[in-house]
Amino acid sequence: MRVAAFKQAVSALLLLIICLLVYSPAAGKIYPVNVHLDESPAGDTPAKRLYVTSDPADEALLVKLRKQLIARGARKVNLFLPSLLVFEAPAGLDFSELLSDPGLKVVEEDVVTNDPGDRTVLSPAGVKRMYQKIQSRSGLQSAIQSAPDFWRDTCQDKVIIISDEEVKRVQKAVLRRSPHGQQKTLAQNSEFMVGDILVQLVFPESNGQYESSSENWEEAELSEVIAGAFIGMLDFQQQYSYIPMNMVFRTFTRVKTGFEPVKHSMEDDHLWLNDVMETLGYNDGAPLSSCHRFNNDGRRQYGTDWVFTAFIANSENSPLHRFNTIEYTAYANLGGPYLVMPFPAGENPFGIDRQLLFSQIFQHETCHIFWALDEYPSAPGYCNSHSGYLDIYNRNKLWFGPGGRLDSCQVITPCTMARAKEDLGRPLCNYTAGQMGTVLIPGTGVPRVFDSTPTVEFETAGVETVETDNLTVRLKAISTPVPNKNPFQQPEVRLHYAAPLKDGVFKVDGIGRVTILPEDGRWDEVEEDLVIRLVSLRAGLIQLSVSVRNSVGRTSPFYTKKIFNIGLIYSQFFIDEWREGIQISWHLVGETFEAEFDLHRVGPGPHGEDIMLSENILPADTLNDQFLYFSFFDDGVVPGESYNYYVEGTFTLKRGGQDVVYHSRSALISATAMIPIPRNNMVSYPTPNPFNPTSGKLSLSINVPKTFASNAGLVSPMDPGSSGGLSLSGSGLAEQVTSVAVVVYDVTGRRIKNLYSDRVYSGILTVGWDGTNSNNSVVPSGMYFMRVKAGNVSEVRKVLILR
Repeated sequence: MRVAAFKQAVSALLLLIICLLVYSPAAGKIYPVNVHLDESPAGDTPAKRLYVTSDPADEALLVKLRKQLIARGARKVNLFLPSLLVFEAPAGLDFSELLSDPGLKVVEEDVVTNDPGDRTVLSPAGVKRMYQKIQSRSGLQSAIQSAPDFWRDTCQDKVIIISDEEVKRVQKAVLRRSPHGQQKTLAQNSEFMVGDILVQLVFPESNGQYESSSENWEEAELSEVIAGAFIGMLDFQQQYSYIPMNMVFRTFTRVKTGFEPVKHSMEDDHLWLNDVMETLGYNDGAPLSSCHRFNNDGRRQYGTDWVFTAFIANSENSPLHRFNTIEYTAYANLGGPYLVMPFPAGENPFGIDRQLLFSQIFQHETCHIFWALDEYPSAPGYCNSHSGYLDIYNRNKLWFGPGGRLDSCQVITPCTMARAKEDLGRPLCNYTAGQMGTVLIPGTGVPRVFDSTPTVEFETAGVETVETDNLTVRLKAISTPVPNKNPFQQPEVRLHYAAPLKDGVFKVDGIGRVTILPEDGRWDEVEEDLVIRLVSLRAGLIQLSVSVRNSVGRTSPFYTKKIFNIGLIYSQFFIDEWREGIQISWHLVGETFEAEFDLHRVGPGPHGEDIMLSENILPADTLNDQFLYFSFFDDGVVPGESYNYYVEGTFTLKRGGQDVVYHSRSALISATAMIPIPRNNMVSYPTPNPFNPTSGKLSLSINVPKTFASNAGLVSPMDPGSSGGLSLSGSGLAEQVTSVAVVVYDVTGRRIKNLYSDRVYSGILTVGWDGTNSNNSVVPSGMYFMRVKAGNVSEVRKVLILR
């Protein structure tokens, strides 16, 4: 018996799915942050540090490589513009393809050598020295421990809180000068220290135009201070090794101004800041506005999440190495866009390594840029002060009580923001980390700013009633943000940030986990419009469940949509070709709705007449609770002719209080009527014979014999015309497919055309020939031979072509 090639799926396990994802940009106040975590915390996976250099003129090459490395799973990817990129390659990840460009030079850290005479800071050796210097910060901590009042007396700073009115004023000014508008306001360029950060260092130098110049940058000084700033930033990465944090460093040296910056204080620093920004091409007339545009342009150019600028003034020849005041060493705007500090930073009476001291103060001011509050006693604020995206209270605050007595909210935790005299073994405490958004969910390595599970929203809510076995379901996947609760931002202007979506799966009726793939192969947005197409959907109630995951590993529960399909599913068709006609059988799966089934025949020929063979066919058998078996024998066929069959089920349902009649039709099933085969033969006589190719085609039927297999190997097929001779009872033999080949030869024995070549199970096989050769050209009139070989049995039939 031969089973026709057409088979539809019989259950949800056999669903054929095509899934497409259509890009949709983030809407409203939800913005993506470039964060990607490995399946295990970064600290658990060994990594090696690689240094990649290029020609300074090929800056774009490294900018592109930076994004590719992050997407591929590299960690701590730091771009030192214009020509050096350093990153950590976790074990098991291969980056060789990305690093194969001939314009790149790649070395591992162990190979980087340190020439004592080479003080170049933006080189592999220079950056390697920075990482080594980070490990020596304990020397700075010991020095601080021995100086009880060091921070209070010599290293105080100031924090500027920008008012809402000033934020609005700056935004209006920026929008006027930026015809395409700005997405973020002044207070939204450094929301939390997770993701990609652009650090811009600006080193002003006076040309004496408006006042006498007393400071000039020497190359050695620039190298020392640039490295000090970078050490402070790289130390954040070392302390928060589980957090996705990548840096882009950009330096502007000897930027001309007519003023001497160190001679000014906060009250009149706008003079030199405006001058510097105009030199850089931003002449808004106000430092906040100019720097905000400067920052945003850089952030867009290098594709980072956050950005800030540090203005570093030379104070080598200035008393106490401060600005024109004895009240503070440095200052920063809370939340950005910039900080201002000198180098050397403060008087340093204890002789601490001035580069490390600078890096510590630079790190302190950077914490302010990312919304952290001061904790040392003379700074304003108390325990009820709070700040940052997560709105964390400042419980690590010290202050002076009555009589100058030192008081605190609790037992103080050593912290770079408290600057206490105690051992600074943990220089960034949890309160500071909370305000900067770097505090982790215990045991996960996931920042709390991303502690939110994604959601799924189906376009059509509730139970959906459909009338098809091919269904398209539309839905939206959303990486929900942890709400922004920053008390220094008005609720109506706050932006909420979420990690991009990473992947998704779905299952039908609780079966399987089918991956949803986007059209471009990437999940890279916080909101994605998904399209799931289901083929061969069974009748009745179906449950589609979808779950998605974001890039920090937060996975949604399965969101389920219920679908009620009122169509009929014809799950399997069988065609048996008999001497007297064609047996058509089919299975029905799922709900039948008490339908009546009619069988139609179309043909012969491509435009044959549609004839109803039988009405209201009843099931021949019930196979189980899900399958019904139907069968019909068509004895009105012409041997050798091809026909198409289909079943149409008709049923009635109440919809809206009214009876609605539904018609559900199966696909067309093709069959060729068998040509009678003489007894003791395997092949029928060709029909028609003689044969004129212009009027149709010639057909012959083959009774494919059975082939059996045992542990000893294949057993030859039985002669289909024999009475048996091979007993199968208790033999353990199993039927295997039989090789069948049908070839046409001419009278000289030359091969004309291969008509058929396949491996099939036993049963009737009908093959046709249209009178053409292997080049599909019509053969001339004459005698031809059709040789049929099935297994090791072969027969030959003569054919006469007349035109």
